[in-house]
Amino acid sequence: MLPDPVPDSAAEAQVDRVIDGLLNGLQWRASVFHVGQYCGRWRASTAGRARASFHLILDGRCWLHLPGQPSVELQPRDGVFLSRDVPHFISPYADPDMACAPQAMRPVTGEAGIGETALACGF
Repeated sequence: MLPDPVPDSAAEAQVDRVIDGLLNGLQWRASVFHVGQYCGRWRASTAGRARASFHLILDGRCWLHLPGQPSVELQPRDGVFLSRDVPHFISPYADPDMACAPQAMRPVTGEAGIGETALACGF
């Protein structure tokens, strides 16, 4: 087995410059779908609306689930940007098969308590 190649910092810097240039050239327009706090066995998604979307984790922890992909843990200040409409959901559990249901969210009241997650989601 060969060791992983050592990253070339000059190549990484070039990639970063290209990405920055692309992002700076975009004209961003966003609309907020909801900002709120969840607790218990919840499930949130912007899928099925035929639009690019985002999820920003304001407080607490949760997991992003995409079909056929390993679940990704998210924590405060993490953001998920989906450049097209793809099936996905966010929940408080690492296991995507854990029974959860869409649930009404509550207004964000500051720091999330134990088992709570505050999200801002939109398009």
